Amino acid sequence: AVRAFRSGRMVTGERLTRLEHERRLSYQDAFNPVMRNYRADIEIEPAADGTTSINWHGTYSTRWGMGWLAGPYLQRYMQKMADGLASHAEKVANP
Repeated sequence: AVRAFRSGRMVTGERLTRLEHERRLSYQDAFNPVMRNYRADIEIEPAADGTTSINWHGTYSTRWGMGWLAGPYLQRYMQKMADGLASHAEKVANP
């Protein structure tokens, strides 16, 4: 499955490459004007104390001259996405 995402004026597409229900999601870029070879994995690991660990890891290369901007931007953007995922998971667990 390929899904498009909009952030401001930027539109990117990601292709689902692996899905393990409630455990792991892997995807890669389908179209992205700034990054190339983007691949990421999201792993969700429940703990015995009832909490859950989210590990979101990705690799990519950028167009020439964009590397200095992509790293800090992606770190902030992905943190917002992980925080949103955690918030959603908490709402589902505690309706």
